[in-house]
Amino acid sequence: MADRERASHSGHRQRLREKALRRSESLTEAERLELLLSYAIPRKDVRPVAERLLGCFGDLSRVLSASRIDLKREQGIGEHAAALLTLVGQIRSQPTSVQKPEQEQTTTRADGTGVTLFDLPSVPDGASDAAADEDRLPAPPTRSAGLFTQAVLAQAIDLLPGLPNTRSPDAARKFFQRALHYSALETRERYASYIVKRLFPYGFVDRPLLAFSRKFAGADELREVCFYRFMIAEPLIQKVIVDLLLPRVGAGEVARAVARDFLAELFPKSGSVGDGTQAIVAALSAGGLATSSRTALRFAYRDIRLASFAFVLHSEFPEPGMYDFRLLDQKPRVSAMMWSPAQIVPMLYEMRNIGIISKVSEIDNIRQFTTRMTLGEVIERLPSKGGP
Repeated sequence: MADRERASHSGHRQRLREKALRRSESLTEAERLELLLSYAIPRKDVRPVAERLLGCFGDLSRVLSASRIDLKREQGIGEHAAALLTLVGQIRSQPTSVQKPEQEQTTTRADGTGVTLFDLPSVPDGASDAAADEDRLPAPPTRSAGLFTQAVLAQAIDLLPGLPNTRSPDAARKFFQRALHYSALETRERYASYIVKRLFPYGFVDRPLLAFSRKFAGADELREVCFYRFMIAEPLIQKVIVDLLLPRVGAGEVARAVARDFLAELFPKSGSVGDGTQAIVAALSAGGLATSSRTALRFAYRDIRLASFAFVLHSEFPEPGMYDFRLLDQKPRVSAMMWSPAQIVPMLYEMRNIGIISKVSEIDNIRQFTTRMTLGEVIERLPSKGGP
């Protein structure tokens, strides 16, 4: 029996490697990670290990950027596997020493002009410094909608304004480890890692969010912005809002049992659906999007707050330019903020009136707004609200 299992695993690995050689872009994130792990973990089915890692860290990019200590805490990951994953992550982040010919660049880049085996969003070498210096962020990264079982969002919102100026995720993790009120060091380390991955999904600690947190410490605006960042890192909660809550917004509530069944359909083989439901409820409550009782979630469309709307708008449209109104409807994270649809256009005009955006046009069938600032510049212009 053991020999048959080993032969089956060997055959699966060989097929996976052949698939990577034939058409690497067709590999899923789980298959890419599984293929990597197969070189460090012999004679074992590593697919469950790959799925656990993706469920814990969110996506392959963040698995490869995790520390060896964090990786080794996960079941099935030993010293060799952790070393391989961190090494691949380090190689990805290193600058190339030789400039490639233009033709080769256009066939090997993973930015839409080509693909590689590890076609992953990443921050290029030095990009964190440039982004922080210019207060400019790229478009939000795309994540897979994995199940998560701990939110820790309320703690993140409370502690974020006290985070010292830094660009280092490791320094931020150490700060949250010290600041979290849990007796067990392992719990503090794990929760600190969750917080940093969710508040800073771009891979570095950005100044726009730090500046916003200090201006709006203790205010609802900060709760909303942290929830928005949470959605980038954990798109499952966006899916819950768009597919489960918004269709029921007229009723104003949904039974927790219905939310649990919704997750059970998405993750039929998971034994953590109950914990995942509690984590979803905790995140919605911390972000101010819903209230909960023992049996139900209650929610409604919410009034728009200018500061958090400006933060989200300039995060979803990071480059100054002219944009069609319809693009707002196509941004699921904007819809998932559960802002009153009737207030969105008036809020665009309000931002124009105070000089945050430069123009709003509604002529015949042409409806456009024009941004003129980076996210960091917008935050500098916003008046403070809240205390240190």
